[in-house]
Amino acid sequence: MGHDALRPVSNTCQDDLGGYGAFAFDALSVAIVFEKDSIVQQILTHIGTVDWSVIRGGTNISLVEVTNRHLASMLSAYDLLNGPFAHIAPEQALLDGLYTHMVELGAVLTGGFNTPSGIPRNLIDPTFRTFDTAHYNTIAGAGSLILEYAHLSDITGHDIYVRLARRTEEYLLDPMPARYEPWPGFLGMNVRIDNGQLNDRKGSWGAKSDCTCASILSDLTE
Repeated sequence: MGHDALRPVSNTCQDDLGGYGAFAFDALSVAIVFEKDSIVQQILTHIGTVDWSVIRGGTNISLVEVTNRHLASMLSAYDLLNGPFAHIAPEQALLDGLYTHMVELGAVLTGGFNTPSGIPRNLIDPTFRTFDTAHYNTIAGAGSLILEYAHLSDITGHDIYVRLARRTEEYLLDPMPARYEPWPGFLGMNVRIDNGQLNDRKGSWGAKSDCTCASILSDLTE
């Protein structure tokens, strides 16, 4: 590797998780399964204080990351605490707060789908209800939302969430133009927001595209 290929370390990062406490959300289901009652109560209490319109440590949130981390964590916790781990029995007010904040976050995230094609924008400023102006999103940003949004529709009884996610997924189930799908199921990295067409053929099994395959397969096998 030549010296010109090396890049200096910036000592910075991209913070697009809103400062909502992603680690706490990630830990919630584990705490429930291990029946750590006090930790469950502590995390649920924290969730009840989160204001999705206030960003700490950044300027926007990532629709796909917040969906996969915060929304998914609340959905799984809701199922567990209303199912096999109901005996942990946190206060009803905490369960109600979990449901309320889950629905509120869903409402915030759905704003990102207001595009000509329905392909969502990825970066959201929930304070001012503004979005990025990029011309494309990654295929993960468009195609890895079906599990969470379908189940949010199951729980709430409102099909708006699954309809939005399924519309974006359809562009990847029948990708255009065909030349940007060099092998079956192996798509380009980016999809255009204006018309839902793939923007390149640079596919990958890595970040920004890997989770899409699992979501599509799960939907196809329903």
